[in-house]
Amino acid sequence: PTSKFATPAYENAWMKELNMEAMRTQLMSQVLQQQLAAQQAATAAAEAEAQAAAIKQQRLASQPKRVQQVLGRLRKAEAAVLEAHDAALREALIAVEELADV
Repeated sequence: PTSKFATPAYENAWMKELNMEAMRTQLMSQVLQQQLAAQQAATAAAEAEAQAAAIKQQRLASQPKRVQQVLGRLRKAEAAVLEAHDAALREALIAVEELADV
């Protein structure tokens, strides 16, 4: 507001307040844009995951029973190997800790 009655101090204070409000508005806009981008990314990820699950389900439904049995046995064997590996790592860690205590 420029008028003959406005003092320079009043004009400065008014401009500072106007600038602060503009900065607040800009920050709110940036935050809203970030939230929208995050929401869109989450939605896209969920859609991609659902699509991947549907493709996997379709692929599994089209496989013969024998192949699924073999896959099941392979998964069990993999789990057993991982379990043995974890146990060996635990034993090695215990041995290292015991050596460190000595």
